[in-house]
Amino acid sequence: MALVKTGTLDDSMRKFDEALNALNQHVMHECKVEIEEFERARKNVEAKLRQVQNSDAVHELEETTYRCEERLNRNMREVTRDIDRMRREIEDDLTLDDAKKEARLKALFDAARSERERLNKKYPAAMRAQMLHEVQRVLLH
Repeated sequence: MALVKTGTLDDSMRKFDEALNALNQHVMHECKVEIEEFERARKNVEAKLRQVQNSDAVHELEETTYRCEERLNRNMREVTRDIDRMRREIEDDLTLDDAKKEARLKALFDAARSERERLNKKYPAAMRAQMLHEVQRVLLH
């Protein structure tokens, strides 16, 4: 025993399928020239991208970028070590009470965060790349 009248359901599905196909065929027919132009343009862009990406100029620019990234990574490690050193100096300073230590640690944290925000606003692409590099480094280790 069927839950629904299959003839009615089949008929409705057939009509809906026909309507969708008619709609699609009409749009494809009306836009045929533009779709063909778009496909040609897409293929041309892909070919040009392959050509540019394989060029000596791009390879030289990539090498320059890698050298800059290596230098930046060294500088970032130095800054991290400096901040860690300052944090330890504050924590190990026996002349400071806990409230002063907390205040100085907070000031150090705020200064580091402020500098990060400044760099992020000034060099958003470099900061994004650096963040992705760090995420990748953490995930791979």
